[in-house]
Amino acid sequence: MINNIVIIGRPNVGKSTLFNRLAGKKLAIVGDEVGVTRDIREVGTKISFYDFKIFDTAGIDPFSKIKLKRDMTSNSISKVYEGNLVIFLLDGRSGILKDDFEVSDKLRKNNSQVILAINKCEGNYKKEVFSDSFSLGFGEPILISAEHGLGLDELKGAILGRSQLNIYRKQVSLEVDDNSTTESNKVKLPLNMSIVGRPNSGKSTLFNLLLGEDRSLTGAESGLTRDAVSVVTTWNGDEVKLFDTAGIRRKNKVTTRLEKLSVKDSLRAVNFSEVVIILLDLVNAFDTQDLKIAELVGREGRLPVFAVNKWDLEKEKSKKIKILQEKLEKFLPQFSGAEFVPLSAKTGYGIKKLNKIVRKYHNIWQKRISTSELNLWMADQISHHPPPIIKGRRIKIRYVTQAKSRPPTFIFFGTRSNEIPKSYERFLINSLRSNFEIFGVPIRVIFRSAENPYSS
Repeated sequence: MINNIVIIGRPNVGKSTLFNRLAGKKLAIVGDEVGVTRDIREVGTKISFYDFKIFDTAGIDPFSKIKLKRDMTSNSISKVYEGNLVIFLLDGRSGILKDDFEVSDKLRKNNSQVILAINKCEGNYKKEVFSDSFSLGFGEPILISAEHGLGLDELKGAILGRSQLNIYRKQVSLEVDDNSTTESNKVKLPLNMSIVGRPNSGKSTLFNLLLGEDRSLTGAESGLTRDAVSVVTTWNGDEVKLFDTAGIRRKNKVTTRLEKLSVKDSLRAVNFSEVVIILLDLVNAFDTQDLKIAELVGREGRLPVFAVNKWDLEKEKSKKIKILQEKLEKFLPQFSGAEFVPLSAKTGYGIKKLNKIVRKYHNIWQKRISTSELNLWMADQISHHPPPIIKGRRIKIRYVTQAKSRPPTFIFFGTRSNEIPKSYERFLINSLRSNFEIFGVPIRVIFRSAENPYSS
């Protein structure tokens, strides 16, 4: 069993910095601004060979009159109930405030296993915080500096000592039999899938719907999500690692450091993904920013799935479907044959079709074609549409093979391949699509000057 560790405390006490330290990598966005973290973020890690799942939470502000902060507090407190162990983090510079006593009351009512830690103890912290912290009722605190890595060994020791007894070290037993791998030893990895789009397109609402729980904050305000939050879930029988991301605005509109980090985190989620759901707003679907996001997904070789949200607000549905499909074909020809999914993240309409489309195009994205089939196809194409003559000499293509899938990538060998015009490259790509039914996914072609390896 994997033990859950929930890091909790007031805003700006260093929870995300500690989360990154325990994870061993920079995952959560950190900054000097209060309330940088808004959603719950999780990561699996090991401490002394033992498996843990660590949760970073939004700062608890129990007396706030702002709805967003109240929602963040409620979200964080609800995660405490799932934790085997809670790290209650205090600020060694600001001291103990009434908010800390409110948090401690909630932890005691939940009978949580609590490790008390005082952060920011690398320099001039208030010495009286150490003695005052005993009044919270969780025993002797551990002095740490998450930013500088001080006291982390002691904290990890306390985690191992306080964790439940069902913690165990993974033992891998392999039956050695003529070096063969049995079917039971094969591990099926989850499908990495992210939801991206412009701010306020409904990404977090869709994320929560697919998870079946209110994990990410939602609301009418744009820019609620900052961190790219990932959760492993099951969707129609398939294990999926799902990423909720911050909205991506036009580059010249992104001015603050925090938003720049949020956009960078969203782009990193795209790089980690196999499938990218590009969520479009019904009102202005396929605007300039949507197209730029789609082009980015294509350049990275990921599988784009286009979904138009807020479909429950559309009155002339059949007419709108025709208009949107025409826009998709016109503005994004590099994904020729792609389908868009009309859905409502609020009501759940279209979610079954979304799953069907993801499965369909994921299979195409992984498609492999034998070399013999490709060369028969190429011979037929060249006989009917030979490469152009450049400077009085005809370009020759002798051989083609599929180098990889995910996305489908083809290498053409011949002479003067670097002179093949873009128009003929587009012709080959379109012919590959129609002849081998590689629709809706990016196709990469590479031209190399080389002799046919099968020629004598």
